[in-house]
Amino acid sequence: MTKGVPTLADLAGWCVEVDQACVPAIIDLPMLLQRAVDEAARLLGVDAAVIYLLDRDSGRACWSYDAGIPDEWVRAAVRETELEPGQGLVGLTLLRREVVTTEDYGADARVWSDDRARQQETATLLGIRSAISAPLVGAREALGVLCVFTRQTRAFSDAEVALVRALADHAALAIENSRLNEELLASEARYRALLERTPDAVWAADSDGTFTFVSDAAETLVGWTPEELLGHNWDFVNHESTIDEVHRRLAWSMANPTESQIFRCNLRHRDGHPVPVEINATGIAREGHVDGAIGSVRDMTERQKLEGELQAQASELAASQERVMLAQELHDSVTQALFSMTLTIGSAEILLGRGDAAGTAQKLGELRDLGHDALAEMRALIFELQPESLVRQGLVAALRRHVEAVRGRTGIPVRLEADLAGRLPRQVEECLYRIAQEALHNVVKHASASLAVVRVEPIASGVRLVIEDDGIGFDPAAVHGEHLGLVGMGVRAGRLGAQVTIDSRPGEGTRIAVTVPLEEPPGGMT
Repeated sequence: MTKGVPTLADLAGWCVEVDQACVPAIIDLPMLLQRAVDEAARLLGVDAAVIYLLDRDSGRACWSYDAGIPDEWVRAAVRETELEPGQGLVGLTLLRREVVTTEDYGADARVWSDDRARQQETATLLGIRSAISAPLVGAREALGVLCVFTRQTRAFSDAEVALVRALADHAALAIENSRLNEELLASEARYRALLERTPDAVWAADSDGTFTFVSDAAETLVGWTPEELLGHNWDFVNHESTIDEVHRRLAWSMANPTESQIFRCNLRHRDGHPVPVEINATGIAREGHVDGAIGSVRDMTERQKLEGELQAQASELAASQERVMLAQELHDSVTQALFSMTLTIGSAEILLGRGDAAGTAQKLGELRDLGHDALAEMRALIFELQPESLVRQGLVAALRRHVEAVRGRTGIPVRLEADLAGRLPRQVEECLYRIAQEALHNVVKHASASLAVVRVEPIASGVRLVIEDDGIGFDPAAVHGEHLGLVGMGVRAGRLGAQVTIDSRPGEGTRIAVTVPLEEPPGGMT
């Protein structure tokens, strides 16, 4: 690298700072991207650095962040520049999705497009002569370009090109994390808004069962206004078909004020017809005395519609959590690798200062191995964001790659047993792969297992996926709806008419089985 450029340890330290800044739910993305161009200009000793971000609507790269351009008039002029893929050095980088370098921008035929006059005007304003341009590529799409340039002819070394590529990769990671967090927050906001709009009637009653509060939704539910219901006992709206059950349930809530219960019954509408409802009730205790009960009432005639909306929201949240989980694992992998590389570099510098050539060579070899291992792990994680082998080679091949990635990343022995000779319908393969992915994520995160097995097998009516582990297990009855991983499994399976069974007990491991009915058996099934 050029004289005066900081060592790779400086880059590693900055990259760790960027990764740590990506952890919070709210990422200061403009600050991180401005730091990226500032550090690019400083570390390489170039005249200027620019980040172009790709506009999703127009598909053009727009000048967004820069460093080293003190002339405000020049900055204002070139900020209007928008480049299409293939247009100029930046457009060429977007088109190829690889680093592009040039020692003489004006004489490089690769970078000139039909709009040559405008390009020359921009190049003249900026004084571009030699440049490195690296793509910002996320898991699903191109995000933009990081470009550094000098106003004098300069040959860039391989190390300098690698440095720009590393800066671009970390800028892309920051953008990807920011967008994933925004998607998750938006999904959660929509989910909360849906719950707030649910037409449930909220109520409170004293220890004698007399209403002390009733929400406005009660009028839609039973035809009486809240004012008409206040001061009346529950029996005023109880339907004779379930009145004994309601008495028993409310008595239980009074006797167990710290416990909640959900039950179904019929209420009596103003015109006399029964209204099937679901009641969520809990007792109220103050200073050791039971004062009454509170709860909500839901009209079960709307249940199917509401369940469909809630399941769609749960599926969206589960998918967002999958992406965020994988992005977080990618962040952790990069941080750990850079930390190890930084320590190894420090050791090499000490040995070099002592004149220990052999020791220095050994540490450089370790550094090379760390780099190779980190690259392999990051590729494995990025594969999980977009498993191309699922489309190209099918379920078994995708599961094999995922099992190998989990085994290599965590050290947990995971075994795949597959007996499918042919392909399944695309939606079935996608469903089973995502369920297996979520189940293995739970094994790694919660099970403390020493062994896990993924099995895909044909059955007479279709195909079955089984994920088993010998971990600590859990009580399925105690798992609530906010556990989006399990909710997502049920939602995915339900779309295919599949059945999910979860067998687990504390201390006895877990077995999840998904049975998908098929009109035609997959190849190899008898």
